[in-house]
Amino acid sequence: MSAFFHTLGSEWSKLRTTRGFWWASFAFVFVSLMGAFLVSRSPAFDAPDAPPPAADTVVAMMWVMGFIAIAVLAIMVVTAEYRHNYQSVTFLMNPHRWMVALAKWLLTVLIVAALTFITVLIALYIVRFVSPSPVAKDFNPFDDEAALRVMWRYPVATALTATFAQGLAWILRQTAGAVGIFILFFAILEIALSFIPKWGDKISEWVPFGILNRFVGESFPPDFALNTWTALGYFAAWAFGLLILGIVALERRDA
Repeated sequence: MSAFFHTLGSEWSKLRTTRGFWWASFAFVFVSLMGAFLVSRSPAFDAPDAPPPAADTVVAMMWVMGFIAIAVLAIMVVTAEYRHNYQSVTFLMNPHRWMVALAKWLLTVLIVAALTFITVLIALYIVRFVSPSPVAKDFNPFDDEAALRVMWRYPVATALTATFAQGLAWILRQTAGAVGIFILFFAILEIALSFIPKWGDKISEWVPFGILNRFVGESFPPDFALNTWTALGYFAAWAFGLLILGIVALERRDA
């Protein structure tokens, strides 16, 4: 156990001195809060009887752009060592490669989940202070069911997204390739599959990030096969499946 915590500390020392980590974190926070600000300032909420924007709408930009920044962050935790060619030193210091991968994963998901929770909370309070809605000043995220939902679902979703992305990173060991495949899964695959004749619409309903989107937004059609928890389990199976494949590949090939 002491070896694991030593590895965890070593990985944190490397991560906090990596500029890419800070830039990806900044990009995530910036696009998320800018989206919250623009939504909150919309003239649509300026009417005398207008309610403040819904919590899901406030954090919509976090899903659209922020999750890509989270994936880049998670991927770079792995691929930065391969890019600078010092992964051999890491594995010389700790020959248990699975332990190194586990330390990187745990560190990443803890940071990502905490960063997401803080960003979501700030985004929700932006509504209170900048929305033109007459009742916005009385908005309390901790008394709003939708706000409470996004406060826990988004950190869980970004942690699983980081897990998914890090699995790709261990398999490919290359930043551009891993980011490209992640974007394919995140933004393109569902649309592309829907064009398959006859079965396209059915198949596209089961792409992993389409299911994750349903989980964070609680958007399940009445006849859909999954609910909140089974959708979470479905995406988690994808994420941890990729991570396990990545660690197996790490153990079996040369450093």
